[in-house]
Amino acid sequence: HALYQIGVLLLESLSMGEDAEAMFHEALKEYPAHGPSLQLLGRRIIERGDGRPIVVVPGIQGRYEWGLPTVDALASLGRVVTYSLADEPTSGFAWSESQGFENYLTQLEAVVGVTCATPPVLVGVSYGGLIAAEYAARHPGRISSLVIASSPPPSWRLPERALRYLKAPRLMAPVFWLGAPLRATLA
Repeated sequence: HALYQIGVLLLESLSMGEDAEAMFHEALKEYPAHGPSLQLLGRRIIERGDGRPIVVVPGIQGRYEWGLPTVDALASLGRVVTYSLADEPTSGFAWSESQGFENYLTQLEAVVGVTCATPPVLVGVSYGGLIAAEYAARHPGRISSLVIASSPPPSWRLPERALRYLKAPRLMAPVFWLGAPLRATLA
């Protein structure tokens, strides 16, 4: 734990420059607790594997845990980094209602900046694909390649029925559950 604190202080004192990041990651390789997750600057970032950086942006459920089987499989190809989306309370990342979608892009920029010494392969899963695509469009030189899996198109919008459910989720929950069998047969 002391090594982690020293690493954070080093990153902060050198304004998270590339040299500080490389030194921190080299030090962590020697630290026996390195592996499943890191708390970097108060943010939970999950890392698996070694080699070429691969950043996985999770889907709409927001939590990294849902994607761990994918992360573990990708770890045979490189060093995989993932995290929970900013609006997930356990992520450790700030969320501002007024910033909306921009929060996710700021978060992704921070994750890439702190964990990747070289441009990563950026993988967006489901809703994370929208985040990854927007990030890639804004910062093409900061990634080596882009993979989008099971994502809705940028023009996708919630159906009117779902918008009604979201306006009063507790009140509409019984209606949602009662309609589930009908939705399953239509799908």
